[in-house]
Amino acid sequence: MTTLGERLKKLRQSRNYTLEQLAELLTSESTDRKINKGLISRWEKDEVEPRISVLRGYCSLFDVSLDYLLGRTDVKRPLSEKEEFEAFAKNPEMERWYRSMPEDEESMERLYEIWKLFKEK
Repeated sequence: MTTLGERLKKLRQSRNYTLEQLAELLTSESTDRKINKGLISRWEKDEVEPRISVLRGYCSLFDVSLDYLLGRTDVKRPLSEKEEFEAFAKNPEMERWYRSMPEDEESMERLYEIWKLFKEK
């Protein structure tokens, strides 16, 4: 299982941020206190845990969910309803089912309504 510190470090490295750059970005995201590179280093080593306001800053900055940061899921962020529908519509197995439908806006709206029914069940 990946620790909070490991996830924080991976996120920083994924954007090629230095500790200094991230400290500056997080300080502007989290207004409750100044963040420095030493503090970030301690978070990444799991020596201390960041405040919730800082975690919110990470979520916003890296477009991830708090559940991802805390290791409750490996999905960085849940899909929006639109993204879920697009994935459904592009699924090759589902394509056989609606292939005969014309690709006009009205048909896509009907398909969307059908998808919502499946999703509810």
